Amino acid sequence: MQYPAVEVATGALYFLFFRKWIADFSFSGSPLILIWWFIIGFILIFLAAYDAKHKILPDKFNYALAAIALLGGIYFQKVSLQDLLLSALPALFLFLIWLFSGGRAMGLGDAKLALGGGFFLGPFKIFEAAVFGFWAGAIYGIFLLLSGHVKTMKAEIPFGPFLILGILAAFFLPDILAPYFYIFG
Repeated sequence: MQYPAVEVATGALYFLFFRKWIADFSFSGSPLILIWWFIIGFILIFLAAYDAKHKILPDKFNYALAAIALLGGIYFQKVSLQDLLLSALPALFLFLIWLFSGGRAMGLGDAKLALGGGFFLGPFKIFEAAVFGFWAGAIYGIFLLLSGHVKTMKAEIPFGPFLILGILAAFFLPDILAPYFYIFG
């Protein structure tokens, strides 16, 4: 079941990337941007499937995501140093959750994933992605509790797929939380 789901999700994601590239650049933008998005999408799909199955986010792919997102952000989006630092704040928040809980509340891989997602999305969109991911994960956890699939709130539910869902939602959807960030900018 996982193999066809990953294939369909990858094809659908690449189609959405292509549509966004056309809408944003009307074929006048560099196709390298589209290739950059495809590479980011491949890594995100892999990480979501791997975390859902094994409850771990491999460092090699998290580091690759962060490096590719950082380089693309600098090259294509001309991201400032200030924006790069702000983009890392959700990763720092997740790192602190991991640190203070001793790894019981969240894995360190989630913080690394948020770092790459922040470099890809930028400072405000990664906040949207994190909020969306937390809400989606909470709703899923409540569903599992109510349906009896898990017996306690101590059940391990991988956060990576929900954060990745948030990253993709923030990338494709208009700024949902933008009015709340004006107080910071």
